[in-house]
Amino acid sequence: MSIIHEEGVPHWKCPDCGTTYWGGTDFRFCPKCRAEKDKLEKEYWDKKIAGQRSVAQDIVSQILAGRK
Repeated sequence: MSIIHEEGVPHWKCPDCGTTYWGGTDFRFCPKCRAEKDKLEKEYWDKKIAGQRSVAQDIVSQILAGRK
């Protein structure tokens, strides 16, 4: 990540997606890439939680039915 100065206008270009952000601020991460990463991470954990929830429900059902 670096700030590039061309023609006196500071801007920052994401090395991953190539999006250019204008202004004098040096980003720690690209907002576009970060939003996509956060969305994919949330989808992953939602699927993981749903899978574990069904396993937990099966275990509780077996215990309540008297089977271990």
